[in-house]
Amino acid sequence: MNYSQAMDFLAAAPAFVDKAQQRTDMLRLLHRLGDPQRRVRAIHVAGTNGKGSVCAYLSTVLSRSGFRTGLFVSPYLVDFNERISVDGVRISRDEIAEYMDKISTAAASENARITQFAYITIMMFMYFADVSVDYAVIEVGLGGLDDPTNLCEPAVCVITSVSMDHTKILGSTLREIAWQKAGIIKAGIPVVTVPQSEDALQVISECASAVNAPLYTVAPENIKSDENGTSFSFEGTPCRVSLSGAYQADNAAAALKAAILLGVNKALAANAIGNAVWPGRMQVLNTEPYMLLDGAHNPDAAEKLSQYVSGLSGEKLLITGMAGDKDIPACVKAFAKFAGFVYTVNIKSPRSMDSAELLKLYNRAGIPGTACADASEALRRATARCGAGQKIIICGSLFLVGEILKMRQEVTL
Repeated sequence: MNYSQAMDFLAAAPAFVDKAQQRTDMLRLLHRLGDPQRRVRAIHVAGTNGKGSVCAYLSTVLSRSGFRTGLFVSPYLVDFNERISVDGVRISRDEIAEYMDKISTAAASENARITQFAYITIMMFMYFADVSVDYAVIEVGLGGLDDPTNLCEPAVCVITSVSMDHTKILGSTLREIAWQKAGIIKAGIPVVTVPQSEDALQVISECASAVNAPLYTVAPENIKSDENGTSFSFEGTPCRVSLSGAYQADNAAAALKAAILLGVNKALAANAIGNAVWPGRMQVLNTEPYMLLDGAHNPDAAEKLSQYVSGLSGEKLLITGMAGDKDIPACVKAFAKFAGFVYTVNIKSPRSMDSAELLKLYNRAGIPGTACADASEALRRATARCGAGQKIIICGSLFLVGEILKMRQEVTL
């Protein structure tokens, strides 16, 4: 199997299967492959928003503290191999093909019925076990309780901000969603969480208490955020990260606490965390004209982005596209608070909302705009319109973020 064949195999794998059956099949398959998940010491990260940032912060801190550190994130933005890396070096295409050949052969022998993400998760376990990482920072794909990554054996669990998203799968209330996220909690394993709503924190606390898992809620102080990053103090130690947005202090503090629980010196961790980068999250692409790229695609993330962008000077030109299964009215309401003009686009996903229909929602909110066929057209129009002091804000979908980053990469090359 070569890389192209591996990608074709994954593309043909189902998106959903019976959850209980998948767990059974994954355990059989992993056992046939040598139980690699048992040879990986994990830090498991769940939550609605902020998972990727926490993973980026934590993997950077651990790597710079001398640990061989694996990082598993989803989704990827430009290249598939962004999902799996060790100390910043991504898995190669040849390695992906080699592992998928082994896994697909074993899956056929076991008659395993598992999802695409489950196959990728097994590949991650095998790769990290084979290259002997000291720690693997593992981001949950969806939810937590029934997620394929929940077969990992964590040293620490982290739960980031919990809010409403994927309600058709995870539940229609915040408590139901929090319960799914808290499903990663293991007996006696410490849990770190950011400040949560009362309902979410209660569920997390109950789940941790039920299995005697120590729970730590971080509380960063003296938070200041601007276009150059976010500064804060954590347990008396001054810290700064490159990502903007006051909520990044919570994410960074959670990563710091997890690292400290693993034995990393606090001063060393605070110094290392400033080197973390996380593309597509409050990322300033250009200064002339100013372009800010963010993956906000649910109400909580949209509101946080709106609060930050509203504090920036000048008129904002919004470029946005969204998947039709998201809470689009709530996101439109949040983005409309700062948008002076909007360019709606069709994202590269079969779930994309039509750009003309999306524009109608903004028009009803009093925001004029233009419906564009794709991100390239929107970027071209926005750049031509952008005058002195104006800013271009790009958000609404990680598909859109990936497309913009790929366009930028191709221009650079």
